[in-house]
Amino acid sequence: MGANPIDYPSDWMPTEFTCHCGTRCRVDVELSRWVEVVNFYQHCGKDKGRYFPARIIATLEQRDGVWVRI
Repeated sequence: MGANPIDYPSDWMPTEFTCHCGTRCRVDVELSRWVEVVNFYQHCGKDKGRYFPARIIATLEQRDGVWVRI
């Protein structure tokens, strides 16, 4: 888990989903007019994974109703 603050850009978006393991997840991505890279994120071995056409800023899990950076 990360404890350091994240330097978010001015334009970003949270993407929430429920992993196949049942964990509520969030991936924060940078919004940009130009897509320079496509990133793949897989929460765990049970998850099929997802592609994000943006830079991933942070990955988080919901634990006891609070988002925790992983």
